[in-house]
Amino acid sequence: MKEGDRVKQLFTIAERHGTIVGIYDEDFYINTPKGQILFATKGELKVQFDGTSEGTSITLSPQMVQILG
Repeated sequence: MKEGDRVKQLFTIAERHGTIVGIYDEDFYINTPKGQILFATKGELKVQFDGTSEGTSITLSPQMVQILG
C-alpha cells in the first residue's frame, strides 16, 4: 500500500471508497491535559473518503481496507 492507492473500507455496512493520503511513519500521540494519548501507530493509513472536504482524513489500519484495482 502506498499514497495515492484507491481503497474500499471493509467491515462497514456503507460502501465507502477513498484514497490513501498518508501513512504514519512513527507512532503519533495527541497531547491532552491528562497526558498523551496514542492516536495512531506506525504503518496506519490516512484515508480521505470520496465526498469529504480536502484535508479531511480518517485513520485506518491496513487490515481495514482493500486495495481497488
